[in-house]
Amino acid sequence: MDKTKFEKLFSKERLSGYKDQKEHLNNFLLIQELTPKLGIIEIVTRNKVADILDIKDSVFISNQTFGYWAKPFLLRRLAKLVFATSPIGLTPH
Repeated sequence: MDKTKFEKLFSKERLSGYKDQKEHLNNFLLIQELTPKLGIIEIVTRNKVADILDIKDSVFISNQTFGYWAKPFLLRRLAKLVFATSPIGLTPH
């Protein structure tokens, strides 16, 4: 694509962090690959923290952001409890 058109679509400022258009587009491909994995981590973490905290309201659980769940996770040091068991075959590294 013509550089001027590309800059109009994405802005010079945004593109300045990339060496060329190909690198910028490759970043989108990387995001596409990572997004489902991050989504799984977010959902599993949210559900396990809710289980540990004995929160049973599934609507409440689903409506909270990851930041909401990260706070008790960090404050209560729940990492060992969240990652202690692996109901879907995921193992901690």
